[in-house]
Amino acid sequence: MTVGSLSGGLVLTMDRTRPAYREATLVIEDGCISGIVDGYIRHNESIDCRGSIVIPGFVNTHAHMAEVLWRGCGGEQNTVDWIANRKHPLMAQLDGDSIRVGVRLACVEMLRSGTTAVLDPEVPAHLATRVASATGDIGIRAGLAVAVASGAGYGASDHSHGNHHHSHAGSDSLDVAGPGFPGFVERWRRDKHERAALWLGLRVLSAADRHLGKVISAALERNRLRLTFHCAEQEADVEAVRASSGVGTLEYAEAIGLLGPATVISHGVHLDEPDIEVLQRTGTRVSHCPSSNSRTGAGVAPVPAMTSRGINVGLGTDGGMVNDRYDMLSEMRYAALLHKAVSGDPKAVTPERALRMATRDGARALGLESGILRPGAPADVCVVDLEALGSWPAYNPVDALVFSAGSRNVRHVLVGGEPRLLGGDLVGVNIPELLAEAAEVSRYTIRAAGLEEEVKPSWLRREGRSSHGYRRSHPHG
Repeated sequence: MTVGSLSGGLVLTMDRTRPAYREATLVIEDGCISGIVDGYIRHNESIDCRGSIVIPGFVNTHAHMAEVLWRGCGGEQNTVDWIANRKHPLMAQLDGDSIRVGVRLACVEMLRSGTTAVLDPEVPAHLATRVASATGDIGIRAGLAVAVASGAGYGASDHSHGNHHHSHAGSDSLDVAGPGFPGFVERWRRDKHERAALWLGLRVLSAADRHLGKVISAALERNRLRLTFHCAEQEADVEAVRASSGVGTLEYAEAIGLLGPATVISHGVHLDEPDIEVLQRTGTRVSHCPSSNSRTGAGVAPVPAMTSRGINVGLGTDGGMVNDRYDMLSEMRYAALLHKAVSGDPKAVTPERALRMATRDGARALGLESGILRPGAPADVCVVDLEALGSWPAYNPVDALVFSAGSRNVRHVLVGGEPRLLGGDLVGVNIPELLAEAAEVSRYTIRAAGLEEEVKPSWLRREGRSSHGYRRSHPHG
């Protein structure tokens, strides 16, 4: 099914030339917006949006999708500890079928809360085609950053845990200097994965020595690829770069050719003034992950200092073990509130800025033409109904959208003009079946990693219970 128009809604375009239409009809042809016309006009295959807000779909600039399988299993640990003790042992248990289940579940959650595009920063190389298949099945746009083989870097350790031994090279990572890399890229492009773009993902900056940095830079330019990496998430990350290079974090990244408009750095919590100057000079994009950084005690990124310099900052949810949600509406709200609190300035991140970060600036970071509603742009659209308990009356629609709305308010989501959510119901997805599959994969991988006792809630341990967490009642349980 295709949609011919979204009719009669309040349209927030995120376009500077005309930011809003009080009541307008968004006309869609061949997956793109062909026009925006004042008033309510009914077309074939039209959706009545009167009383609703029509906005660009949200863009999640940093989401580890497979980690949705272990929601609530991260523990109250800092970044280094939960990566070593939880993430790596669990990720090592995934195969093509199980990662597909996790990615589909994360994509469904994102669609349900209005997200139309996502960047996954660390996709295992040998499972990349299965991840692309899963995102294509759900219909979301995805940047899939295949993990690059690298040195250890900050926060890494060779360790054994249960059935897991982690290393930083092998089938889960891609050797960009190796003979197999050109063939990998060629096969990816030949397969024409629907709405999935190949990226490269470097785990952390300190994992790249100068030689590897130059190799990655050359591979990006030669193959017209984009790059993302975790950066300055913890103070130890910054110290590791300085210890190995003798210079500041982004001075080093610039020196080895890893910065520019085709790069998204994630977190950036501990960036300093010289780093911000480098971001501004190079046009590098940033993914701000406020919920994750709060959950792990990492700190708060200097977002107002970056946006005041014109640096493009998008929003990311990060993964299920350090956020528990893949909901950009809640991420917008938290980003706006957090920076007011830590700065003492109620204008530090306005609701308008938060909405722009979640839409236009996120799309720009991913190199997408979406994020703005204007003729010629892809029809990646979210329709939000604010006339509901908890969000109505809504005298200021943007305030209500950022501070009051939740996924319960999202009525329709289109990707490329195709409805993926209609009337609050996901199109073509058996939700009970997917939830049952996810619960099964979650239990199996936790047992296989030898983590069943460690992830058990403390109140269950005290009761001596042997079951894993809360069991939802379903036919396959």
